Amino acid sequence: MQYKLTFLILCCALVSTAVVGFVAYERVRSTAVEDAKEKLGGETRLMAQRFRYTYHEVARDLKMIAGMPPIQGIIRAQRNGGIDPIDGSTENQWRERLARIFRSFLVQRPDDFQIRYIGLADQGRELVRVDRNSLGPFVVRPENLQQKGKEPYFRLGASAQMGRVVFSEVTFNREHGSLDPREIPTMRGMMPVFDWRGERFGMLVINIDYPAILKHAFAEMKPQWRTIIVNGQGDYMVHPGGPDSSPRPLQMHQNYTETPPPIVTQALKTTQPELGVESDHMMSYIVNDDDGYGSFDARVSIIVQVPSEKLFAKANKIGSEVFAAGIGVVFAFVLGSVFFARSLMKPLSQTAIAIVENVADGLIVIDAGGRIERFNPSCERMFGYKAEEVVGQHMGMLVAEGAGEEFRGEFITHAGQSQSHGNTFEVEARTKSGAPLPLELSVNEFNLNGKVKYSAVMRDISERREVERVKAEFISTVSHELRTPLTSIRGSLGLIDNMLPSDLPNPAYQMISLAQKNTNRLISLVNDILDFEKLTSEEVTYEMTVVDLNAELIQAAELINGYADEFSIKIKTELPATTLQVEVDVRRFQQIIANLLSNAVKFSHKKGTVILRAQELDNRAEIEVVDFGEGIPEEFRGRIFNPFSQADSTSTRKKSGSGLGLSITKRLVEEMGGEIDFVSEPGMGTTFRVMLPLFKMLKAPSRIVLPEGDKRRLALHLEDDVDFTAMLGETLKDIAYVQPARDLAEAHEYLAFNDFDLLILDRYLPGEDGLSLLDALPPGADPIVAVVTAIDEPVDDPRVDLAIVKSRTDTPEIVERLTDLLEEARARKHAAASALGSRP
Repeated sequence: MQYKLTFLILCCALVSTAVVGFVAYERVRSTAVEDAKEKLGGETRLMAQRFRYTYHEVARDLKMIAGMPPIQGIIRAQRNGGIDPIDGSTENQWRERLARIFRSFLVQRPDDFQIRYIGLADQGRELVRVDRNSLGPFVVRPENLQQKGKEPYFRLGASAQMGRVVFSEVTFNREHGSLDPREIPTMRGMMPVFDWRGERFGMLVINIDYPAILKHAFAEMKPQWRTIIVNGQGDYMVHPGGPDSSPRPLQMHQNYTETPPPIVTQALKTTQPELGVESDHMMSYIVNDDDGYGSFDARVSIIVQVPSEKLFAKANKIGSEVFAAGIGVVFAFVLGSVFFARSLMKPLSQTAIAIVENVADGLIVIDAGGRIERFNPSCERMFGYKAEEVVGQHMGMLVAEGAGEEFRGEFITHAGQSQSHGNTFEVEARTKSGAPLPLELSVNEFNLNGKVKYSAVMRDISERREVERVKAEFISTVSHELRTPLTSIRGSLGLIDNMLPSDLPNPAYQMISLAQKNTNRLISLVNDILDFEKLTSEEVTYEMTVVDLNAELIQAAELINGYADEFSIKIKTELPATTLQVEVDVRRFQQIIANLLSNAVKFSHKKGTVILRAQELDNRAEIEVVDFGEGIPEEFRGRIFNPFSQADSTSTRKKSGSGLGLSITKRLVEEMGGEIDFVSEPGMGTTFRVMLPLFKMLKAPSRIVLPEGDKRRLALHLEDDVDFTAMLGETLKDIAYVQPARDLAEAHEYLAFNDFDLLILDRYLPGEDGLSLLDALPPGADPIVAVVTAIDEPVDDPRVDLAIVKSRTDTPEIVERLTDLLEEARARKHAAASALGSRP
């Protein structure tokens, strides 16, 4: 407590100092942020204006060229047999004039490397084209002009509105349908061309070296900070900032060579014209510009970023000064609090010791090594030891011999779980005299003077255990004693019902029916109680079998139909077309589905429908039972799986039942490796879901290949008892490689691809006869056949060489007899090989 008080005073000083420092720091920091946004915004807008000018320049060139005489002259000449009717110029003359115009534009625009006039006719045939190479602009000869109708950008340019300039996405330039070896990332400015009648004729296209215009812009602007330019498709270029830095290569969205920075993704998603973004280490400002030229690169986002440490240097300095001053204040408070806490805590510590010594429950404290440090008087009464006998000793002396370290580990584990998983567990201790002492421990971990300690409050639960045992015995005895007379009563009532004369008054029939109905209710209640008692005492055993889920659910629905008819309820099944296999105890699985279906029927509206469906979900079988009743009340949902719980627990409730069905169902589902939950909506109904793991048999390789030099015989063992298969395989491993098969399907697959010397068969597999495998032997196959089964009956089949009953033959004898058979197989094969070699 003394340390807590000192700590409290220290916290007050720290909080006061922190608040003052935080307010000062935040004010300076907020001012710095606003200044930074204003400065970055100005620089970013200036950069955006520069790139906006690039697009305006391309658009202006296209509009200027579109208004020049050769554009319409070529159209008129083509429409009039190659001669312009206005001035008599030929189409070739107009093309030469337009080519000279194109050349003059390319000379003035170093970032443009190609200008073209493309017609819509002849699959987008180029009419005039001027390119740029290392020597300068040159006119492409007519025979080298290409058809561009299949290029992705052609449709965009050809379909643009009159007088409108559009831009394509950035892609590598292509020539003659293939990638240009120069691999120039190209943006295309395009403008449609119409004739004097307003009919679409073609388009003008300017090819721009996209990285070049970005680099030239960076060279002009000389950005001081890290700057990123990203277009609407996600192509981006980064300039690190600074006079001596160069921009990095263009990253194209079709094939990034490095992951885009998060700010690029954010810029692409935002629709705001301007946005300031502050992260842990960086302040960013985004300006989005889109003059509406097209759906691709006409949108450009400019991002300027400055490290936070440069922006907030002043704020950080003030924070450091406040921190230094706060340290001095805190130090002064600590000195004063130590003296104050000592004077205040002395009487309190004496009170705490008195409480510990007189508490009714046992209290024990141990260190990290398991040595006992405190043992209060209640512990002395429980164990019969005096405190001085156990203090300093290992805690293992309080449990059975040899279990000390295990007890310590469990003790520490529960202490570590105290904050999230609960910290109570039970242990079987020993008194000084050696008598068993069942205890419930509530454990906690704490720190004392920098050392980890563990404490536990101990409670003797001997009396509670005895009460639980007596209660369980009482329930079991009463339930068993009730079941016998109730079964007799039900049988007698059934006989009476069959023997009654047909002219008996109707009230008599009703009384007999009422007696039968209530007898069945009592038997169902007794069965539920017995099931619950077995589950609680963990006496239930499970016979796990792989079954077809659809077949089991259909059977469950058929069995509940009679009960559903009493309420005029229809059971509807919705099952998958594919077979789902699960491994369950069939009888218990049917009990699970019957419980859920009967509940759904019971709580459905009359003449309603209950749906039973199944599906595969995440390698599990999901089974749903859906009703459309009133749903489960909100206040009851947390207790729905508790024993004896019912939403209506009054003596006048309308729905009968023990309140054990869902509790039993949950235990059965979980013990078969599944999960159960539910969803419910008031007035709409309830859906219970059972999730079971799908049975997935691992497919073994069909062909068996033994290592080179391995002379062992090859044997196939058809057996569903995995343990027996493993034992036999291990015992025979020196003379034979034994391949196990759990069912006939797997055995058939191995038999089709391998020549076995020995077949070991179990006759009685689930739903199968192992001897039927012999009917599938390939022609010419002659293995030794041994039947090793648990059923003591003769095997009347001439193909069987040996029959062994497991229960009458010990393992060494089985191995010896199988070894003799393998030697016989070896001799048989050797003789066959010799006979084959002696033929003429």
